[in-house]
Amino acid sequence: MKKLMRNIETVLSCIKDNGYNPEVIRQHERMYQSLRSFLFDNELAYGKEAYEKWKQSDADGLYNKYPSVMNSCIDKLNDVYNVGTVLPVHMPHRKFILLLQFEDDINEYLYACKEIYSETQLHNIKARCTGFMRFLQSRGLAQVSELRYEDILSYHVDVPHRKRIDRILYESSIKLFLSHLADKGICSHGLGWFLHYLQSDRIMEADAVTDITSEISNFAEMTPLLLSKEEYRNLFVNLLSALNEENLSRNIITVYENTFKLHFIFLDMNGLEYIHVRAIVWVEATKEIFKSSWPTARRAMWLFDEYARTGVLVPGKVYTSKPSLFDLLPEWCKTPIADFVKQREIAKMSPSTTHLDETSCVRFCAFLAKEGIASFKDLTAVAVKNFNIRDRHQTAEGKGAYNSRIRRFLKFLARKGYVTNMSLYQALGGPAASSEHIVITLSETEKENLKAFNASAESWLEQRDKACILLGTEMGIRGCDIVNLRFGDINWKDKSIRFQQKKTEAEVWLAMPVSVGNAIYYYLKDCRPREAKCNYIFVTTKAPYRKLTPLTCGQALRRALPDRKVEGSGFHVTRKTFATERLRNNVDPEQIANAMGHVNRDSIVPYLSLNDERMGLCPLSIADLGLQIKGGFGND
Repeated sequence: MKKLMRNIETVLSCIKDNGYNPEVIRQHERMYQSLRSFLFDNELAYGKEAYEKWKQSDADGLYNKYPSVMNSCIDKLNDVYNVGTVLPVHMPHRKFILLLQFEDDINEYLYACKEIYSETQLHNIKARCTGFMRFLQSRGLAQVSELRYEDILSYHVDVPHRKRIDRILYESSIKLFLSHLADKGICSHGLGWFLHYLQSDRIMEADAVTDITSEISNFAEMTPLLLSKEEYRNLFVNLLSALNEENLSRNIITVYENTFKLHFIFLDMNGLEYIHVRAIVWVEATKEIFKSSWPTARRAMWLFDEYARTGVLVPGKVYTSKPSLFDLLPEWCKTPIADFVKQREIAKMSPSTTHLDETSCVRFCAFLAKEGIASFKDLTAVAVKNFNIRDRHQTAEGKGAYNSRIRRFLKFLARKGYVTNMSLYQALGGPAASSEHIVITLSETEKENLKAFNASAESWLEQRDKACILLGTEMGIRGCDIVNLRFGDINWKDKSIRFQQKKTEAEVWLAMPVSVGNAIYYYLKDCRPREAKCNYIFVTTKAPYRKLTPLTCGQALRRALPDRKVEGSGFHVTRKTFATERLRNNVDPEQIANAMGHVNRDSIVPYLSLNDERMGLCPLSIADLGLQIKGGFGND
């Protein structure tokens, strides 16, 4: 029995020295333990006859389960009995000693993960990482810092797996291992990500990368923002953290994260730094990779660039890649327009005014360029008149507003010497004649339908619509001011709302009706997202939570009155209805003007035309005026 024990130890030492898998070693130990127990219990010496009896006894169930392993164990043991060692024919694996540096990297990683994984999981992870390190060693690598993307690609392509799930498990473990090493600064973070995205075939082809690199080479100086790949990585990690705090959809954040990581891989593989132009060109080439998620991926790169420049997260901002009309203008007219708008800004004009200034000038210059004019020196009164004739507007007031700004622009051009004719502005038509329009208000039927809608509002959207509509009909607040209301604007104790109007910048302090207060209260209590951190009362229903746009109020009215089809009449009809009803109830016009935030009472004069009872007192008697109702055209 002692000889048997020595020979078994010889076999186990041989397979250990030749780099056998720990699981294979354990199987050999179990086989030999079963053989020893069988021989001892039956008082048999080791030999062929004893071996056959052990096999016939089912060897503790091992023969049926591992017949090939059992035969291999006996072959090795017979070799030791016969020649003192295991013959090469029964030892197919040569000894492969893993480099000490690789072993240390694996052991350090396993130690860091010991609180996360079970013992079995750690054993599997070690086997997978060891196999990966052996592959690297076979390619001539001596340390992980020498690892390149070509090595990762070769491992993914050349190392076979029986099933796809086996490949995913192995490569996922290696990805986490590489991420751990990257966090320690041993290798690039892109290597682990690269292996991960190879599984889903999201890596761009080499020729596509070459095309992009050559395409952006001429635009490398278009942006002053230049980041190293690590600066880029640190920034997008911070951005993703900030987006998580905004409670953004998990799916959207996943697309953002994939976009940032894939772009990092692109930069790292090609030894490039981050610039915005390169990022946009790259994302334009990834449509086949992201497919339906591509618009979100493209938005991710725009959002990152703004965050990198300003340090401010604006998750709700809309980005567009289309060039503006100003960008499409020829160079000879861009500088004068920009200088003119800047002058208006220096004069403390409001943003809306300067925006209309620029829009008017761009419209005028676009017409000139289309007519073949190549310089303001070529501008004539005939060209100005032709523009005036062909420039169409829906209303005379709209045309007058544009023309007045273009005349101011022509005077500016004359002062700056861009044109020689100082009187060119006179070739453009004058302001439109004043006019009055019939004030459109809600009909009695529509008012009743609104009351029914408000009474039956239950869902979160209906509750929000109800609050917005009541603020318009019961308090006459504009849609742009409703969406700008903040928590500090409402005094619940005094039942009042105090805010600054966006249009007139006048401060308004209004009594808040009970119906309005209740509607806002129930919206805040039951419908407003609790995760929303912004200070605005009305916010979007999905993250990132931000204030609503004024269009939301118009949409609320359309949902409440789906059958209302009045062209040109939107949410502002609630404000007009508010003023008209109070005039009909003999409220002092001065008080109505104050409630609506008007500077004087002249602005509410048009509403008087809807007061049939009081308008009936206005007509003069024809008899008193001495007019006769007889005769006519062609009569004496």
